[in-house]
Amino acid sequence: MQRLACRMLETMYAASGVGLAAPQVGVRKRVIVVDVGENPIALVNPTIATTEGEQVGLEGCLSVPDLVGEVRRAEWVVVNGCNLQGQPITVEGEGGPAGPRIAARGRSSGRRPIRRSPHRPHAPVERERVECSGRERGRPHLTREQQSDMATDFDRFVDELQQQIIEQARAVYSDKVVEAFYHPRNLGRMPEPDACGVVHGWCGDTMEIYLRLNGERIEQASFMTDGCGPTVACGSKLTTMVCGMSLEEAGGTRPEDLLDALGGLPEESVHCAELAVNTLLEAIASRSQVEGQ
Repeated sequence: MQRLACRMLETMYAASGVGLAAPQVGVRKRVIVVDVGENPIALVNPTIATTEGEQVGLEGCLSVPDLVGEVRRAEWVVVNGCNLQGQPITVEGEGGPAGPRIAARGRSSGRRPIRRSPHRPHAPVERERVECSGRERGRPHLTREQQSDMATDFDRFVDELQQQIIEQARAVYSDKVVEAFYHPRNLGRMPEPDACGVVHGWCGDTMEIYLRLNGERIEQASFMTDGCGPTVACGSKLTTMVCGMSLEEAGGTRPEDLLDALGGLPEESVHCAELAVNTLLEAIASRSQVEGQ
């Protein structure tokens, strides 16, 4: 994780950025790095706990070079997460592109003191410095050749890491599940669907399924979820299975049918299939409700 954070910082600095998330460089991990001119920090599994105020400023994204636009953000934010050693930390920040700050509670920002988070009233803020060997403190001045070499090296590192993640997944899940997770079909919200269902699972995942019909037959199906890999795989496989079915046929789909189509799931992930099927039934029921009105 330390190596990943250091490589992310190098990539961010090379593009003159102030923040970078791992998915922006092809790594499916909830890791961010930030440096607003003080010390670089890294957060694992960051979540926004509290926000206050509003501001609008011009921003760009390292994923879309040379494109900037107005972005509306909070003036003050509290973010919880873990450092690279897995220890819980809280970071507070305020300001925008003209003068961002990440500071400890109680320090003056020039407008007002940073306040305590109501979620962790007694916990002190810890600043997570990222120590990367071979790099001096502050932003490095890199030549174009150095930037190109660093980008190539980082791409190789990401490819190797991604392959390791896939191999680890194959040790737990079937090839069908891994393929459906990394290359999901029918992912995305459908504009103006004929039927849709949304179910919030007990595990915390949410599934949405959208249907476009030709009479009583499903012509197209899509899904959206904020869930884990098995949930994505279940949504992908289920929406593929029901295309071409009648509503009555699709309504007879059982979680066991979906599990068989995926080659099974570990016991702790079986509920993902139940969530997907329940969402499909909710979508079918929504169609019946519309017709009954």
